[in-house]
Amino acid sequence: VGAQPYTLTVSPLDASGATIVGDGTPTFTVTSRSNAVAVSSAGTNTFTVQVHSYSSGAVSLTITPSSGNATSIALTTVQELWVSDYGNNTVTAYGLSATPAQISTDKITADLSTPLGLAFDASGHLWVANISSGTVTAYVPGTKAPISGDTISAGLSEPEGLAFDASGNLWVADSGNSTIAAYVPGSNTPITGDTITAGVNGPQDLAFDASGHLWVANTNVPNVIAYSLSPTPMQITADTITAGLQSPDGLAFDASGLLWVADQVHSPVMAYPPATNSVISGDTISAGVNTPQDVRFDATGRMWVANQVGGTVSAYAAGTSTPISGDTISGLGSPGGLAFSP
Repeated sequence: VGAQPYTLTVSPLDASGATIVGDGTPTFTVTSRSNAVAVSSAGTNTFTVQVHSYSSGAVSLTITPSSGNATSIALTTVQELWVSDYGNNTVTAYGLSATPAQISTDKITADLSTPLGLAFDASGHLWVANISSGTVTAYVPGTKAPISGDTISAGLSEPEGLAFDASGNLWVADSGNSTIAAYVPGSNTPITGDTITAGVNGPQDLAFDASGHLWVANTNVPNVIAYSLSPTPMQITADTITAGLQSPDGLAFDASGLLWVADQVHSPVMAYPPATNSVISGDTISAGVNTPQDVRFDATGRMWVANQVGGTVSAYAAGTSTPISGDTISGLGSPGGLAFSP
């Protein structure tokens, strides 16, 4: 079970294994035994099952019949890695239950125009930044067409990076206008007072730290800078990072709070403690990295890197500097953005 909703149908069987029909046919209720999975009724003996949060272990659904006996159904929740491939103008999902496997039903092509940045909102909708059309489009995983009314275009030129804050607002890095703008999902108007221009120069990606500060990768300077957003956006000058950077592109925080930066020009991925301007010795990754466009961490702590040159996405275990054997996704055109299902 991945991020998109699945339909579950429960059938009553007699002792011989034949389906029971007609008067007195048992009906069922299905409940989840974990907060990770939500179940809702979709008709008689038909249910919708959807993951609300990723779990590394098996979860179960309890089946209760109106008569007779039933058992539980064991499920494995699978976190999905979504990859924007601007070389092929697609956004595709990969299941990570074992080795990465493409989910063929989850390839999006409609209304994409050089897709780059990706981000999931709290409802599980996937948002895509289209640099060529100057739009941000939203999709329900498992569907092909954008969500009607959720396309953002106002104030955008070349959107690249996306990130949601704790309040559910979508922040967009616009490299064409050198601005960072915030939007309420479903609205095509930037939030008044929340557009950032000071210190922004060719922004590529965005990331929020645990304190709610917004970090921005500026490729034209080059640097990574942080902003406090309350009560209004203000640059935190002490948090500017320049050391070791030539063209920062992707940003991600790991579980310990370290900021990892993918630099597309000299092709390493480097780690920085927030509020310092020095690379952590020993934490620079270059093996298997070739013009990295994005970096993200999955729920188990593995780091994934999108490599523009070579068309690959490589995974690294925590504390290692070589790709995990068997976990490289290849055959892509130009992977640009990564996002994990919530």
